Amino acid sequence: MKYQLKHGTFALIMLSSLTAFTGSSQAKNNPYLNFDIHSNQFSKAVMQFDYTGGKYKWNGKTITMRFSVSGDAGRHNSWLPGLTLRPITMSPKQDMSGKIPRKKRKLSHADNITFKTSFLNSFAPGFADYCKRNGGSQKRVKDGFFIKFDALAANNKGKFLKDTVQLPMRIVCMPKPNNPSRTPVALKATKVKLYTIPAKPVCGKPVKLITEIWTNKPGKVEFFLTRNDGEKQKASVTTGKVANGNVKRWAKTYEFNQSVHRRYQIVLAKQAMTSKWAEIKLNCGAGNDIKRPKAVTN
Repeated sequence: MKYQLKHGTFALIMLSSLTAFTGSSQAKNNPYLNFDIHSNQFSKAVMQFDYTGGKYKWNGKTITMRFSVSGDAGRHNSWLPGLTLRPITMSPKQDMSGKIPRKKRKLSHADNITFKTSFLNSFAPGFADYCKRNGGSQKRVKDGFFIKFDALAANNKGKFLKDTVQLPMRIVCMPKPNNPSRTPVALKATKVKLYTIPAKPVCGKPVKLITEIWTNKPGKVEFFLTRNDGEKQKASVTTGKVANGNVKRWAKTYEFNQSVHRRYQIVLAKQAMTSKWAEIKLNCGAGNDIKRPKAVTN
């Protein structure tokens, strides 16, 4: 049989239902109750705290211990069937339950008791604070912590008995990592260039407007190709590693057969950075400027 303690509490109460007892007056004696939780050199009563996310956190493992209860209900009295374990709690919703086997006047029983996550969570903040104050690069083990339990029981003559035990606890503060995780470096552009090929465009021949974006690490960069008359086009590149950094080029091709004079600039969408203005200026004789390029590629 295994008993499970599900929620935070500091004491246990063992109660038997009270029933009438008939008979002649009894001789006085010394009834007693013994309750014990066996720690076995702290082999199981251990809470471990790992350093993660910049603080100490309990690893969430339950603790299973051996307990025993014994006693003498008193002469001509008995421990009744249905003796149960219940904690004295701060909330009526918190409970530990399990039947103690049927006993007469003498009580002697041993079983396992499991302290579940919900119960141990009550103690985790205080123990984590110890690790915060004393933990470091080396594993630290601390004994000398205790969880106190009061066990109460009643015999069928209404006599209440009490026994108090302290469960020794061992706290383990795991070492902090040598290289704690750092906040990832944000992607940002380090250089933006805009230029034409050829440098001096010629009427009736293609001219490429080249955008060149450099970043501190590979990644996607959004930008606008803007024109001096207010027109703009949104685009993006994904930079990749090269010998001397991270870069990606983007191109747009024009061809003009009439005179034109335009200036272009790259404006990054998520960073306060722009390129220098690049100029396309052609004198192709009489006529109006061409408003749209002949061909576009990127």
